[in-house]
Amino acid sequence: MPDYMVTKSVKPLTMTNDNIDALLIRVKFNPFFDQSRVYDESLGLLSLATYSKKFNHNVLVLNEPHVTIELIDDIIKVNRIKLLGFYVDADNVFTTLSIINLIKERYPALICVVGGPQVSAVPWDERIIKESKCDIVVRGEGEKTLSYILSSIKNGKLDLSKLSGVSYISKGVFTRSPDAETFDLKEAPIPNRSLTYFPSTPTGVETIYTSKGCPYHCVFCFEGLKGRGYRTRSIKDVISEVEYLLESRNMRYLLVLDNLFTVDPKRVMSISTKLQELQGKYHTFNWYCEGRANVIRKNPHIIKAMINAGLMRLQIGIETGNENVLQYYEKELTLDDIREAVKLCYDECLISMVGNFIVGGPFETRSTLEKSIDFAKELLEMAPGCIDLTVSIYGPYPSTKMYVEPERFGIEMIDRDCITGSAMDYVFSRTQELSKWEILKAKDLFTQEIESKATSLVPRVSEERLTKHFKALYDRGMHTMWTKVASKNRNYHNYYGLIVTEGKRTLNDVMDNIDSYKPLRTMPIRDAVDGKITVRMDDGRTLELSELSSRIYELCSGKITTLDIIDILYNEQQVDQAVLRAYTVNMFKELDKEKLVVFSPI
Repeated sequence: MPDYMVTKSVKPLTMTNDNIDALLIRVKFNPFFDQSRVYDESLGLLSLATYSKKFNHNVLVLNEPHVTIELIDDIIKVNRIKLLGFYVDADNVFTTLSIINLIKERYPALICVVGGPQVSAVPWDERIIKESKCDIVVRGEGEKTLSYILSSIKNGKLDLSKLSGVSYISKGVFTRSPDAETFDLKEAPIPNRSLTYFPSTPTGVETIYTSKGCPYHCVFCFEGLKGRGYRTRSIKDVISEVEYLLESRNMRYLLVLDNLFTVDPKRVMSISTKLQELQGKYHTFNWYCEGRANVIRKNPHIIKAMINAGLMRLQIGIETGNENVLQYYEKELTLDDIREAVKLCYDECLISMVGNFIVGGPFETRSTLEKSIDFAKELLEMAPGCIDLTVSIYGPYPSTKMYVEPERFGIEMIDRDCITGSAMDYVFSRTQELSKWEILKAKDLFTQEIESKATSLVPRVSEERLTKHFKALYDRGMHTMWTKVASKNRNYHNYYGLIVTEGKRTLNDVMDNIDSYKPLRTMPIRDAVDGKITVRMDDGRTLELSELSSRIYELCSGKITTLDIIDILYNEQQVDQAVLRAYTVNMFKELDKEKLVVFSPI
């Protein structure tokens, strides 16, 4: 491998090391998504880099949200790099292969390796090798494989025929070696977050895996393929990593990226107990994980334990509102499982429970879509301010049952390679009744129906729940459907925003000592006729205030106390102060119903 001459880069890059054995890259591709909010971008690659370090290999991760060919080229120019490794998924595969081809044209001796879920699915490994200038495809988890390749390169004896779990071309012939043994997570290191090409500043949001794989076998899901196996890390290692994140990176919100965290209720209880202990030892933090409705229904005690340990958000797969379609998905759960799980999380006051519906699935029809929409509305009615619903389009993932045998599920593939859009956001198949365009429109209609229903339910959501949602937004950066629909009305957005960011209080909070608090209106005054203010609400309503009520609203500037307001009114109106106080407090009650006033002690 030749050394690359150090040249002046267009970007202000500096030599990070005399020799980088491998630079690992994930090119993210979704032009309509804010990539800066993808928190799990580097964890798998950091695990590879950390494992390789045990064998004295210098492996770094390019953890930039926007990776371009120019950036990669600049890095190569100022470093001696032996190998480039790329993580490939369904969305970035074509972009990544184009980058590899361009890099190999400029640096033909540079070894390019790809891994990830897309290339682990036969026959994509063969396609990538034959349709690009990629040298090696690593199927499955690549910790041991990458370390072996790097050691062999250093020794000048890279013999891929001795390696399991790789695909390559030798003497013009495509070769796929037998699958490698499943990686034992006991050997998995705590990912070293500092092994990045550009030093990153902790944001307070961190990610972790406590397990890999999934014991279920949903027909649309790559992680549930038989043979991939479900494996767990030791609880001791998991807690050690969380403690490291708290001590070294000031972690405030933890995303548990397991495909299914709640598989083993006893393990969930043990981890939750340890996390709750850390809440007392360090600063408070919150976390997210994925669960399953049937497991939650059978083990309701785990929800309270997880909430006590800081759980803020739990995601479950709903997929459909049709029992027969659930059976085709081989979900091994029922609609009643979902109902009971949602009710349980609502009753336990979980801040956010996320559930996703899929449009365009097995034997989808207009009737099944209507049932799914009805079921979504039912769940919203059951758990307003808790259940957060999303809608995606069925995406054909290689090697899954629905991808391999679509006809079994009443599906016709029209873009098997997903070249026309991003997975789950565009249509790559049709059903017997619904065309591609009907499925696309159905997703938008479904989303609109959900948002419309949620918007209508906002007044039913308690102040306590909505305050938690806005606090999660401002403190943890966690967006929910309820902050979105509530924020459509400025009075709600300003009301809860002022409460969670500036310490303002609600009327209920201050009622016992209201005279000493300063009222502050949440909507600006824009219109008045003959001294009577009209408050124009964002939902189209107008509130017409009387002359005295208008004066009170005008004085709700956040600068003077309730008692000051009463004194001003007394001097202006010459009405008994007790009468004025009663009128003012009643006025505040009416304003509070519309989220039009908050209170401050200062």
